Order: sequence, then structure tokens, then C-alpha cells
Amino acid sequence: MSSSEETAKLFRVWKTALEMLRDRGFLVLDSEIKMSRLEFLDKFGENFKREDLDMLKTKEDDPNDRIFVFFPNEPKLNVSVTRRYAERMRSEKIFRGIIVVQEVPTPHAKHAIEDLSQKYYLEVFLDAELLVNVNNHMLVPKHEVLSNEEKKELLKRYTVKETQLPKMMSNDPIAKYLGIRRGQVVKITRKSETAGIYITYRISDPMLLRAVVRRMPEQSPEICATLLRWLPQRQQARWASGGFPRGRPRPTKPGFAGGEGKSEWWVVDGEMHEIGDHVPHRERFAMRGRR
Repeated sequence: MSSSEETAKLFRVWKTALEMLRDRGFLVLDSEIKMSRLEFLDKFGENFKREDLDMLKTKEDDPNDRIFVFFPNEPKLNVSVTRRYAERMRSEKIFRGIIVVQEVPTPHAKHAIEDLSQKYYLEVFLDAELLVNVNNHMLVPKHEVLSNEEKKELLKRYTVKETQLPKMMSNDPIAKYLGIRRGQVVKITRKSETAGIYITYRISDPMLLRAVVRRMPEQSPEICATLLRWLPQRQQARWASGGFPRGRPRPTKPGFAGGEGKSEWWVVDGEMHEIGDHVPHRERFAMRGRR
């Protein structure tokens, strides 16, 4: 790749990283977002290094919440680079960081990041993942991360538990873009031809991917994630809950007086819905309701 091509690529990656931080609620100037390629070269020079693109941003509503974005010169992230960044974060008293790398990190580097996860929250992005802003794609609906107070209000309003909410995989592109952590709930607003606006909620659950990996131990998590994109969501839910049921469902016994009745699951607009006369309307968006 020529120098001009590499410069154009890094400009797109750097700009998408800024847009990602702004969408996460960090303070990013409009002049940085709207910066042209010529202004980018004037700021960093013709022969800049990747590490010159490192940045430090602060949350808009919390000055104490800061995040580092690192662009290592090394093509592949290794243990020494990971520890160097961790030491810098320790000295600056910053506990969140994003590392943008050219190639997939080494297995030892991944283990090092897991070891540091108790103190530091480090995310790794490839250049290829930031060439395009997935949040601006026409097929991606609006995603909003709920606060803890909004999450509690949601569960109280619909009288459901966290385990009843539809799941979102932690490695989902939009979940990774927004930095969604385990247990956080996302409000998804879609356009509907019948209702005008269709709102649903999902909760981040990395256990869904782990459940699939346990059933395919010879495959890597990347391959499992690719397969999950092509699986119907009902199959994903069954895999996560313990596999596929065997045989045909048993019919309801005559004269059965159970108060909760029976229900079925349907996929509507990519979401799991429980349909049944006994299910209140406010609970029909739940993935796992009462049976």
C-alpha cells in the first residue's frame, strides 16, 4: 500500500473513532468531526506515525470519566505493547481505553487484556472495523443505551426480569461500536409500515456466544459469531438455553385448569415475541416469559 493510500485509510479510521466517541457521549469538537483530509495532513504532517493519532477524551456529563484511544505503530498487538498502554493508563489514572490495530492481536495479547480487565477496560478494534461508521448505515436502526435508572424503570413498567429481555451478543457490530457492556439495555427504534415506529429492547449477554462455543468447541469464536448471523433468532435462543427440544410438543390435557395457559414464540421484525391469550400485551416482547 502506498503512502497516500495508507494516509487516506488512517484518516477514515481516525474520523470514525471520533464519531464513535461522540456517539458514546464523549466530548468531541465539531471541527474535529468535520475536518477535511487536507486539514488532517496540516495537523499531523505528511510523514506522521500511527501513535501520533493517540487521543484522550472526556465524558460530557462526567469530567472524571476519561478514555484513551491508542494507535500502535506495531502491525500486531502483543503483550509488551498492551502492558505499555496499561502502565500509561495507570500513571494517568484512566481506566478505559481503545486500541486500534492493523491485524488481529496475538493470543498472548488477548490473555493479557483479560488479565488486566479487573482494573482496566480495554477494547480492541481493527482498522477494517472503523473504515465505515456502522451506526450511520441506512439499515441500522437507532440504538440508545439506557442508564441504570432507565433500565430499572423499564423492568418495573413491563413487570419483567432481565432474563426475559431479548439478548444482544456482546460482539455485535453496533454493540461493540457503542461499547455496550454486559447487563446494559439498549433501546432500538425501528420504522414500521404498520405502526409507524416500532420500539424494542435488548440486553447485552456474552453468554449467548459462549453457549454456542461450548457446543462447537473445535470452532473459534469468530467463526461461531459468523454462523450466528445466519441462524434464526429462535434457534439462537434455544442454543443458549440448552439445545433443541426433542420430539413433538405434548398437547394440553383435557380439562387442564392451569392459570397461565400455553403460548408460542414468533419472530417479528427480527425479535422474539411470546403470543398467547394469557400473555399481557406489555409482556409480549419478552424472550422468556411464563409458560
